[in-house]
Amino acid sequence: FGDFTLDVFGPEDFPRFPSDNDIRQNLTMNWIIGLPWDIRFNGIAAFRSAPPIRARVLGDPNGNGIGGDDFPPGETRNSRRPDDGNFSEVNVRFEKGFEFATGQRIAVIAEIFNLFNTENWSGWRDEFGTFNLETGQIERNETQLRFGEPTNANNIENPSRRLQLGVRYGL
Repeated sequence: FGDFTLDVFGPEDFPRFPSDNDIRQNLTMNWIIGLPWDIRFNGIAAFRSAPPIRARVLGDPNGNGIGGDDFPPGETRNSRRPDDGNFSEVNVRFEKGFEFATGQRIAVIAEIFNLFNTENWSGWRDEFGTFNLETGQIERNETQLRFGEPTNANNIENPSRRLQLGVRYGL
């Protein structure tokens, strides 16, 4: 049967590597603090280490006829982590409430998302090279020389700093 990717005869033969969402460190903090003049200050901060990225080789260097399982020599799936892949975001909220009638309350709210305007990347170039069948070598073009560069910052998932103002009415 040759070197087929699914030739696993026991647990020891199964290839092991980090999953796509393998985040090694993750710290989340939140707080609620009462400030003078009955102002409430709260927030949430999130910090995560970089996710793994795979170094893909186009072509079929291992000759198994399956795409997506070809990596540079000595590497496996998701064996690298980008240098600039850490995530950090701090969101804060200030709220001042006023009671203006029996049992009725209105609050003025100011929220800042991504307080420090951190660029949080959500994608990296993963194309390492192309296998040349004639030479048996992995060749790299100009795009592939930029392997590991970030491709997407502060997108819809991780926007840049935003300020939001609001009013809340309660009975």
